[in-house]
Amino acid sequence: MQNLLVAVAVLVAALYSGWSLMPSRLQLRLLQRADAAAATRLPAFRERVLAPLLRRRLAAGGGCSTCSAGGGAAPAAGGKP
Repeated sequence: MQNLLVAVAVLVAALYSGWSLMPSRLQLRLLQRADAAAATRLPAFRERVLAPLLRRRLAAGGGCSTCSAGGGAAPAAGGKP
């Protein structure tokens, strides 16, 4: 039983780490595919779990705020990035 709990904890940690390190574009693509698959089979799961995740991901926009893709302020001409 203890081995099973450790295996589940390691699996959850690995999935969380992979999701956190995954590029935003890929996260959005995976969420959209999961949303399409859950549209007819799991409407409650779609509404309670996937919809909030999709809204947050779409509201977040691009990458980090310090790069040009993120829409943040550009660094000063002579300053450090």
